[in-house]
Amino acid sequence: MNQKKLLLQDGCQIISSSSNRGKSGSLTIDTKEQIVLSGFDKNEGQGCLISSGFRGDNNISGEISITTPQLFLKDGAQIESVNTGFGNSGHIKINNAALIVLEGTCRKNGEGSSIVSRIDSIEPHNGVAGNIHIHSENLMLNDGAWVSSKTLGGGQGGDIIIATTEELSLSGKDQNGQSSIISASAIGDSKVSGDAGSIHIS
Repeated sequence: MNQKKLLLQDGCQIISSSSNRGKSGSLTIDTKEQIVLSGFDKNEGQGCLISSGFRGDNNISGEISITTPQLFLKDGAQIESVNTGFGNSGHIKINNAALIVLEGTCRKNGEGSSIVSRIDSIEPHNGVAGNIHIHSENLMLNDGAWVSSKTLGGGQGGDIIIATTEELSLSGKDQNGQSSIISASAIGDSKVSGDAGSIHIS
């Protein structure tokens, strides 16, 4: 997808997904000016979404690659790569931006806007959550916004790599009282637990 601008409003979504043994396709978005995700779905209250997902056995979600000078995620909007089976979730790459802003909360659940890579299956032999690469002059996480790599069960968490040349700012809380956060986590129990990924900020 190569456009001057990309505007998603009122809960609109761009999704690449698979529910069988095939790989979900990659999403590549390249704009010359900006990408804006804002507003809620009128019925559900859900924010806008760009997603690559796989729901099945032994395969991987496609990669999400975004190149734009300005990226705005508002009103609980999400960019996510998720796998609920035994495979890997795809990487998320946001390249060469001048400004990235995550702000505002979702009407449905009160959560902030987010960029997320996760493995959602609790099985003991899961895959690896994709890495999140963000390269921007300025990155602002406001109103409880979050950048997260997370795995359940025995999966391995992906790394978060953030490179900013001017400013990285985290401020504010969402409607549930959660502060803005950059997080790499592994959630399991005494029998099944993977390893969290690393966070690299420069």
